[in-house]
Amino acid sequence: MAASLFQKPSAILFTGTQFPVSISKDIPIESSPCIHFNYHFRSKANNQKKGLLQVKATVGAGTQSVSKSSETKDLDGNQLEKKTKLKILIAGGGIGGLVFALAAKKKGFDVVVFEKDLSAIRGEGQYRGPIQVQSNALAALEAIDMEVAEEVMEAGCVTGDRINGLVDGVSGTWYVKFDTFTPAAERGLPVTRVISRMTLQQILARAVGEDVIFNESNVVDFEDDGDKVTVVLENGNRYDGDLLVGADGIWSKVRKNLFGPKEAVYSGYTCYTGIADFVPADIESVGYRVFLGHKQYFVSSDVGAGKMQWYAFHKEPAGGVDSH
Repeated sequence: MAASLFQKPSAILFTGTQFPVSISKDIPIESSPCIHFNYHFRSKANNQKKGLLQVKATVGAGTQSVSKSSETKDLDGNQLEKKTKLKILIAGGGIGGLVFALAAKKKGFDVVVFEKDLSAIRGEGQYRGPIQVQSNALAALEAIDMEVAEEVMEAGCVTGDRINGLVDGVSGTWYVKFDTFTPAAERGLPVTRVISRMTLQQILARAVGEDVIFNESNVVDFEDDGDKVTVVLENGNRYDGDLLVGADGIWSKVRKNLFGPKEAVYSGYTCYTGIADFVPADIESVGYRVFLGHKQYFVSSDVGAGKMQWYAFHKEPAGGVDSH
């Protein structure tokens, strides 16, 4: 991937501005703290009064605005005030953050993604295990961007066309088999696949755009003053936008600062996982199976390229060390 994907934030991309955007009939003015009504104009074509919303993105001391503007003209060629897209700031460049960024960008919003880690996309450090993308999720991805969905399906390993289900953990006898192929085929949906998280993130990152993803940019706090939202990075840099989306995972700083700290409750089970270079004899007929036992279960799944992913849930007392 291009080196610029891994750039640190640059002040060059950011400017302060004020800009009008069209009023939405579906969203009340009072519902957004980021907008206020202050401007009207009349269309010469139909003399109909049209309202505009003035959205502020004023840069405070030490902050950088992340909005882009473009000039527009009316039907008579007269230049109107600059019109700027709403800027969405996204904390977290994982799968959820990148999919949201792609969907928002396809709808015409400007987006900026802040990701604290380099290894998730570059493949450095710990290998991130595969993820199963089921038929309905693939269909949602198709609705967002067909080319991206096709690339994901091409890179993934199809498991939905084989036997999948639950077996006895000792005897291996099948308890139940899941037919995920027929329901998908009947509804015209793609077949379930498994894909490397790193590969999936690389595909999504390319689609979102190298210029809007900033790695080594850990969002640790945010401020909402009613007109704009400001994210604060671990290195002290601050960036303004119109909306902040927290997609920063299980240890989310955005969630913590929005709702307050809340201790996680241990489920009583610990998960161990890994990937093995192994091809079972029934690889052509079995996609994945869950081995059930007493207060424990074990899952094995074909992930392609001669590898099997496994993970085991085991009932254990609290006190273990999380590898995050």
